[in-house]
Formats: sequence, C-alpha cells, structure tokens
Amino acid sequence: MYPSEGSLESGFRKAKIRPRRDIKKNTGYTIVSPKAKASIRTIPLNENTLAEISAHKAWHMREMFKIGKRPDYIFTTATGNFYHISTVRKSCNRVYKKIGVRPLGFHVYRHTFGSHLANTGTPIQTVCDLMGHESIATTAKYYINVSTEVKKVAINGMGF
Repeated sequence: MYPSEGSLESGFRKAKIRPRRDIKKNTGYTIVSPKAKASIRTIPLNENTLAEISAHKAWHMREMFKIGKRPDYIFTTATGNFYHISTVRKSCNRVYKKIGVRPLGFHVYRHTFGSHLANTGTPIQTVCDLMGHESIATTAKYYINVSTEVKKVAINGMGF
C-alpha cells in the first residue's frame, strides 16, 4: 500500500500517515497529533484500505521482527524509523514516472477525497468532520465545487 492510497481514501495529510499497529478491522485511523483541535478525530476506513493496511502490517511486522524491532507504527523505514516526508514524495514520484503521470503534490489526494465526498452528496457537516476542519466555511471554500452540469440541472429543474 502506498501512503498516497491511504490519503486518497481517508483524506489525511501527509504528516499524519503514521497509523499505529493497533488498527483493527472495522475501526478507523485516529488522528492524534492534529493541525487543529477540530482535527482530533477517528476516520473510518473502507474495507479495501483496511485489507491493504492489514496485509502491509503483517509483512512489515515480519520484516521488523527479523531485525529485532517492534515498532508502534506500520509505515516505517527498514530500520523502524518514520519516513521523512521527502522520502514519501520521492517514492510517489517514482511511481508517477513509472506510470507516465506528471508528479502531483501529496495534498492533491486529500483534496480529491474532500471533493469526492462533496460531489457525491455527502452532507457538508460530514465532509467538514472527516476533513478535520474547524469550520464549515473552510470546507465550503475548498471542497464545494459546483460543476457546470449540476448548474444546468438546477436551472432546468426550476420549471419556468
């Protein structure tokens, strides 16, 4: 599992990709060192993400035990330390190059998550809570993007 996949399916920031080894099935990922007080939250994870994390966790723990480590986190370097953000960026850039996509900033995954929630009719308060925003105004400013098609449907539905 690439950290970008986790962000795309949960909206967490790059600095928060430090899920503890105790993530279990049917639970979420708890943000414990948030950017803001409203960011303290548990993000439900979908079955695909939970399965990927479970598989990675099993592999990671086997590898860490081989070198006598038992890290609290499941995304670490080969020596059990946290990935430096530049390492995550370089890893993503290698994948982008391999698949022929121009490099994107990591935050685009978080923005895509929020935009997708908003564009599929998720209530604004739920989007706000999942994104960890202190204010619905922040959520509306960045994630409520009304498409031209939606505007046409709205105008056509007026019945004049």
